[in-house]
Amino acid sequence: MKHKIKNSLQRSSILKKIILLVLLGCAVPVHAWIGDPSVILSPSNPYLAQAESNRWRSYTYGVDIFWICWGYAAPESTQRGNSSLYNAAITKVNELTSNLAANPEPMWDVYEALECVYILNRYTGYKAPSQTITTWLNRLAASVAETYDLMYSSSWEAYAPNAMAQAAAILQLASILYNNSTYANTAGALIDEIYADYKTGGGGLYYLDQAASIQMYYGFELVFVGRYYQLTHDSTAENLIKYMAGYAKDIMDNGVIEGSTAAHWKDGWAKGGPLYQFEICAGVDHDSLARAVAAYRESNFAEIRVYLYPVMYFWDSSLSSGTMAPDFCRYNFNVSGPQLRYGRWQVTMCSASRSDTGIGCVKVGTSADSWSGYLDVANLQILKNSSSPPNATDGSYYVMWPGSSTSIVAGNWIASAGNFYPRSYFTGGTSIPAQNQWRTKQVWFGDKEGMSGYIITKTQTSTSTVYGPRGYINTSHSPSLNGTSFTAGELSYKVFGPDIASLTTSGGGSNDVWVNLTGVSSRSYPSGDDYGYGLSCRNGTPYNIIYISQGNGLLAFTVDRPIECDITLVYNDTGSTQTFSSVSPSGKTIYRSGTNGVYSCQNGTGTSLTVANNELVAMFHSSSLIGIHFAMCKNGNQYLHNDSSSAGGRVTTYYYHSDYDSEKWDIQPMLDGTYRLRNLRGGGNLYMATTGTGSYAPIITAVNDESSVLQKWAFVSSGSDYRFKTFSANMYVNDESNIVLDDLYLYDDRPTWNSQIWTLTRQ
Repeated sequence: MKHKIKNSLQRSSILKKIILLVLLGCAVPVHAWIGDPSVILSPSNPYLAQAESNRWRSYTYGVDIFWICWGYAAPESTQRGNSSLYNAAITKVNELTSNLAANPEPMWDVYEALECVYILNRYTGYKAPSQTITTWLNRLAASVAETYDLMYSSSWEAYAPNAMAQAAAILQLASILYNNSTYANTAGALIDEIYADYKTGGGGLYYLDQAASIQMYYGFELVFVGRYYQLTHDSTAENLIKYMAGYAKDIMDNGVIEGSTAAHWKDGWAKGGPLYQFEICAGVDHDSLARAVAAYRESNFAEIRVYLYPVMYFWDSSLSSGTMAPDFCRYNFNVSGPQLRYGRWQVTMCSASRSDTGIGCVKVGTSADSWSGYLDVANLQILKNSSSPPNATDGSYYVMWPGSSTSIVAGNWIASAGNFYPRSYFTGGTSIPAQNQWRTKQVWFGDKEGMSGYIITKTQTSTSTVYGPRGYINTSHSPSLNGTSFTAGELSYKVFGPDIASLTTSGGGSNDVWVNLTGVSSRSYPSGDDYGYGLSCRNGTPYNIIYISQGNGLLAFTVDRPIECDITLVYNDTGSTQTFSSVSPSGKTIYRSGTNGVYSCQNGTGTSLTVANNELVAMFHSSSLIGIHFAMCKNGNQYLHNDSSSAGGRVTTYYYHSDYDSEKWDIQPMLDGTYRLRNLRGGGNLYMATTGTGSYAPIITAVNDESSVLQKWAFVSSGSDYRFKTFSANMYVNDESNIVLDDLYLYDDRPTWNSQIWTLTRQ
């Protein structure tokens, strides 16, 4: 069987206590723990107003049966014991259970039905005879059995965490109502498996084949894990909820998660799924960011379904809200790619399976669930026929199934590259299609103002007869075309490249743009044919892209930025090391990609550059403050020096040594206009930091922490030189004497003191 049964003493003992208390009609001690379902909620709980509204709406319109039952049975309901609600609850639960008896199903309706029976059964004032409960449970038995069987089947649902989490909640409820320990053990095994095997590392859960987290499914996953935790107080579920709190960082300023990176048939840019689920994380993990998200959603969105019920019990009146939608520049494990957010602008790069795009960007609106504009998809679709629609199910190829990927996450920009054989349309319940003769590669760049990139597909062998490649772009608003440019919402786009024939739309108010390429027609394509286009998007005039044709298989182009320095990107997926000589690296800062956004940095020399296989290289063309530098203090001509290869070591001054990594500082710009100084000693993961904000706070090195203000510095000009000001106060790095290995401290602003003035020299 797929799921291993773990019958831990803790899980078993808690389960037995809860079953006994429920069967006896007793209550667990009040306020035992956050999420305790036996607690009578405080009138100040903000979710009670929504629950009462749901009760009225459900009774009035005969929908959402659970809230009729809640209105009759819940101790918090203002209409508890109401005979009209009682009659409506009996009628509706009879209908629901009868339907499930006739047509058993393992998900959704059976969950709501069990919740209805559970809450009615717990109410000591419940008027119906016990035989009614027995009748309902008999009617639901087949559906519960199907849930159990599904988790041991070969169905895709047995391997999808959203289905596994729901099954855990269903089986745990069933274990209590049917007094069935096998159901409880299976529910626990499902939670154990989700925790062990499905965490992305960023707070989300993988979808099938390690596809990116899906915003809609995350809501269900968390609600059902939270419900299971309520019923068991299980430590694994508790740890899983704490882990899932990290997903709150993905929420944008309009209360929604971006949708481009999800599996191609689930990439909806909408609220999706349960709406208040972050309250569960906030309560269990005491997470102020999750609390901020939950509060925002509670104020702006109405949850009318049963999924509100578990959430209500996790509200903690003592927990204050943090700041929602913080800026960041990071590798996001939820989408398997880099992500940058700056205010209302966000760029996301995805390399996960089942997606149909490697890039998405958005400018969120100023109100809840509103959009000033977003890019949902930019890809190359290998169309079966000239009339094939976008995302066709006719055998056209466009779904990502990554071969390899690499990325760079710098302080205020991101880049990614990858290659894959696109697959034809398939969903969770279908087998993975075989690869075709086409191989696609793409490179994307993003900063706090825009994004640019290039995508190319190439035949590896002669193909069967197909129409061939056509670029496809999907946006939030209906596009307005103007040659090779278009606008959609507040975002402006431009398409580049020698293969461009024209841009067209699907018409009828659609949000699609087709990039028609020269030389494409229904035929067999010989091996080595390639086609592609570049795309730039910005809230303003798009950056220009200058394509650099290469004969050795490298994909290279320059992004021409009008304010910031230009950047040339070079990607090698040829299988062997190649040389790039079209742009001289001399005098430029060179970034080389690694795993999960980690990179190495060097100052360029010579007239050419070697690029390893599956390596992305970014060359910045000019900047006095970017790259590796020596810093000489004018108080004695000694150099900024890291005196230890371990975190916590002191930063001092020392004699100049051109070969000492301890004197080499990689200056990294950040989104907020500050800089960080990475020292090359000790593996290159130590950053100059201050230990405080007052005078004589020591200057040390600390392990990389982009969120720490103590690692951020403003460079204040002093003629052609600079002073290093801590971001957190008006204090400056000061060399109190001209003695070597003299420890450095912060000190008050002294603009004329040589002890605070540093001359920067590129390595």
